Amino acid sequence: MATFLNNLFLMSFTNVLKYGLLSQGGLVFPVDCLVSYWRIDETSGTVIYDSKGSINGTLNTGTINNIGISNTCYRNTSSTSNGISFGNNYAWERTNSWSFNIWIKFTTLNTVQLIMNKQKSSKPYYGYYIAVDNTNKLYTQLYGTGQITNRATSATFTNTGVWYMVTLTYNGSSQASGLLLYKNGEVITVNSEGASSISGTMVSTQIFRIGCYFASNLGFLGYMDEAAMFNCTLTPTEVANLYNSGSGLFY
Repeated sequence: MATFLNNLFLMSFTNVLKYGLLSQGGLVFPVDCLVSYWRIDETSGTVIYDSKGSINGTLNTGTINNIGISNTCYRNTSSTSNGISFGNNYAWERTNSWSFNIWIKFTTLNTVQLIMNKQKSSKPYYGYYIAVDNTNKLYTQLYGTGQITNRATSATFTNTGVWYMVTLTYNGSSQASGLLLYKNGEVITVNSEGASSISGTMVSTQIFRIGCYFASNLGFLGYMDEAAMFNCTLTPTEVANLYNSGSGLFY
């Protein structure tokens, strides 16, 4: 009996390591392809620690130690913000599969704001970003030889002071159809405004940033928390689990 129980414990522990950390209702965090996770639970200083990997961020503009969706979070109040920077990392190629997830809360709407950016600041604009336009539609762009731009067909966000979870997933197909946006765990209907596919390279040497476009440009106006980068295409079920009916599923 003791041997059986030990083996059962080891199997359960191995599954936690491989597939994720159990949370409410037995939901599983997709830790097997998690690259970086920033809880943004710091209360002082300028270092934003990576709880999964080794890519710590630098707080350039804004404040930490604000009330977040979980513990504390980042807040920015300036459109000329430098956000949080993470160096020249996450230089995904168009054939790579990856996903990004973050919780956001607006203090201002009806203005262009960047959620995250890895696009070059000069031609050719290789890279990618997630943004909100001045009609509050979520949109994203991949830029290689040609550009894919997927924009929500209607206003994605309608309220300030409310936590939203935003997710991007990409399957490495080089096709617009392989680039999905989610709000609160559900896929958003988009219009593909650019090319239906891209070729060449999309690798960017631009600094990866959360909360602004390039330095001092189009800063996000509000709060950001619990950001994560994955080297896989999260499934709709995994994204829904991360939202967890609004309670969140955190690493």
